[in-house]
Amino acid sequence: MADGGEGTVEAVIKNSKGEFTEVTAKDLLLRNIPARYGLFNNRKSAIIEMAAISGLPLLSMHERNPMLLNTFGTGQLILDAINKGCNEVFVGLGGSATNDGGIGMASALGVRFIDKYGEFVKPIPKYIFDIKRIDIKNKDKRLFNASITILSDVNNPLCGEYGASRVYGTQKGADEIMIKQLDERLEYLADLTETEIGIDYRDVNGSGAAGGLGFGLLAFANAKIISGADFILVNSKVEDKIKHADIIITGEGKLDYQTKFDKLPMKIAKLAKKHNRKCICVSGILGNGIEEIKNDFFYEIYSIVNNKITIEESLKNPGENLTLLAKKINL
Repeated sequence: MADGGEGTVEAVIKNSKGEFTEVTAKDLLLRNIPARYGLFNNRKSAIIEMAAISGLPLLSMHERNPMLLNTFGTGQLILDAINKGCNEVFVGLGGSATNDGGIGMASALGVRFIDKYGEFVKPIPKYIFDIKRIDIKNKDKRLFNASITILSDVNNPLCGEYGASRVYGTQKGADEIMIKQLDERLEYLADLTETEIGIDYRDVNGSGAAGGLGFGLLAFANAKIISGADFILVNSKVEDKIKHADIIITGEGKLDYQTKFDKLPMKIAKLAKKHNRKCICVSGILGNGIEEIKNDFFYEIYSIVNNKITIEESLKNPGENLTLLAKKINL
């Protein structure tokens, strides 16, 4: 299972009997690296994880600076899928390291961001204030006929208190000063996009997903947005499998109060409850506000590691920690 983040491609391809394809594309720092995505529905549909080319796991800790990173590679994957004849492209937005409002992705698809001197602006957040004009005349015309669908399960708008920068900036390496600067740049980008193109997606639920990539796909790729978890649930026919199971085990990286807002483990738990099945949740760590959801939906909740250890320590022996926990689970 997955919800648009890591694992989405694998889940869709496994459930739909599709295939993987690999392409060389630009990572967040514009280095050429191999990236994988999936083809299904007789190679007419593609499933892409932006995290495969623009995600946090691709960076060392000292490289995490969202002011300097972009989503150009994600645009390249979309373009590659269209070049392969796909008329339907699904893009999962979880696990991002970027905060560029999708201008990197848009640049790969032919959108040009121009400064006051008529020169192209490098599509990274640092230079967003230099953009004075958005030129879409060279945007790949096939985007008007292709169906681009965003898979996301966050409802954040682009800017403000609940926007991309303020909610997710810290985990991407931004401090408070940079978070404010990033938010101001996304607000400027939204204003400019409204002026130049006549559309305003800044307050659409999910426009703030993946550092504003949701906004960029809506504004520059004619995309629509749906629930990533719901897409996978339908694609995998999981409810039918739950009906015939004795125990349901689900999980995610961090279980906390946000989980109750219909994140994937909650959707699984609700289906288990509907069919009177026990549901156990295994989480990387446990956060605040889980008591309510445990009592109402989960038979038991487990944390793989002690909350007091660092992320680096928890990543050293994930397999061993998960095996030790599995032995302790009481069914």
